[in-house]
Amino acid sequence: MPLERDGEFILERFHLKTYTPDQLRKMMDVIPEGTSVDRFQAVLGSGLVADIFHADAQLANRLAVRRALSLGALPSTPGSHIVDYDMTLEAMIA
Repeated sequence: MPLERDGEFILERFHLKTYTPDQLRKMMDVIPEGTSVDRFQAVLGSGLVADIFHADAQLANRLAVRRALSLGALPSTPGSHIVDYDMTLEAMIA
């Protein structure tokens, strides 16, 4: 599987009919800026990414995964909720 052809990066396993360019870009955006090549290779070599993409992987408990990686809880951000009493609950949720 060639990775480069005519100077362009090719990912032949990704079919653009299935994955949009925006999805692939977002996947690359989750890699922190300044990540070394060695760290990137270590993450890929660990098999964790393959485990996450496994069809049987249960993705419902992100906190458990963060705990297993010794990352702790997600940082919280201040927020607010606005209640519009002229709207139904269903309309506010939609």
